[in-house]
This record gives sequence, structure tokens and C-alpha cells, in this order.
Amino acid sequence: MPVSVSWLFENQVIFIKLEGVVTADAALESIKQTAAMLDTVPTPVYLLFDDRELTQSPGISTFRRARTKMPDFVCVLSVSPKNPVQRFVAKTITTLFGRTIIFFDDMPAALEHLYNEVPELRESTPDFEISPG
Repeated sequence: MPVSVSWLFENQVIFIKLEGVVTADAALESIKQTAAMLDTVPTPVYLLFDDRELTQSPGISTFRRARTKMPDFVCVLSVSPKNPVQRFVAKTITTLFGRTIIFFDDMPAALEHLYNEVPELRESTPDFEISPG
């Protein structure tokens, strides 16, 4: 699947992995799935995107069609290559949803940020392992 959406830490961190070519339909479906997950929790939630293996994504117009304001308690993190174009697009899309985004060059740095923001996560076991590289 080009997009997978799942809880990394139940009710606290949603992990969204983007791989290869992500179509408009796949992107819109992942937005619906993420929104449904957010509807189930009243507490702060982090969205952790991993687009290190993304090769192509739909245009910004796809996300304009799906534009939904994210709840105020959502914080967006992204592990992505040091590609200024890809980061610009991600920042623009995140802005469409009313959020800001923090970029990281690697997964260990993103996870360390999460652990600093939510110290109790350090004591938790993620629902699955993430490749650090």
C-alpha cells in the first residue's frame, strides 16, 4: 500500500507512512481514515509522517478538495528527505488543514522529539517497530 495509517502509540501518536507513488484516491482515503481516528480521542495527538520512501504524491489541489480543519490538539511531525520542494509541498498541505509541521531528517530525531514532548511515551512500547534509517 502506498499509504498506511495506524496507531504507533494508542490514542497518542498516529503513524502515516507514504511509499512510492501515492495516488489522489489513496491520499484522500488516508485523510478520511486519520480523521476517523482523531474523532475517537479527546486528548493531544501527534501525526508522525514518514515520507522517506515517497517518490510521487498528488498535487496540492487534491488536498484542497479534502480540506478539513484538524482539531487544535493535533501536532504534525514529518521525517522526510532534505528535499526543499517536498518539504514546501508538505508545509503547504499542512497549512491547508490549519496546522503547522515540524520536519526531521531521521526517525530517531523525530522519536526523541516525541519523547521530550510526551515523556510517558518513553516508558511505553510502540505498537510496532519503525525503521530508523
